[in-house]
Amino acid sequence: MIYYRTIRLHEILNGSAIVKDLPYGEYVVTEMETLRYVCVGDLVQQAVINEENKTAVVKFQNKLVKEELFSHTDVIENRFRIGDDGKVSITQDKLLDNTSDFNLYRISQNVLKAVEKEEQ
Repeated sequence: MIYYRTIRLHEILNGSAIVKDLPYGEYVVTEMETLRYVCVGDLVQQAVINEENKTAVVKFQNKLVKEELFSHTDVIENRFRIGDDGKVSITQDKLLDNTSDFNLYRISQNVLKAVEKEEQ
C-alpha cells in the first residue's frame, strides 16, 4: 500500500505531517521533487513500526533554490475597474498573503520483507 501526505510550509517555513494507523512493518518515505526546493540530505528514508517502536519519525530538510518561480499555491489577485467612460484600469498584481509552498511525501510499506519474515 502507498500513502501520500502533503506538508504545507507557511511563513515559519517548517511543517509536519502525521500518518496514523499504519500497520506494523518497514516503510520507505520518499520526498518527491518540487519546483522551488531541493532536499538537503537523503530523499529516501526508512522507518520501522513494530510492538517496541510504535512511533517512527523521519525528517527532511529543504533549501530554496528557485526563488523567482511561483510555488504551487501562489495566488495572484487581479483587480480592475471599468469607469463611467468605459475605460478599464487594472491595479498592480499582488501576491496574496498566507500563500505557501508544499512538499509531497510518498510512504510505501516494504511488504516483501514483511512477508519473508513471516515465512521464516
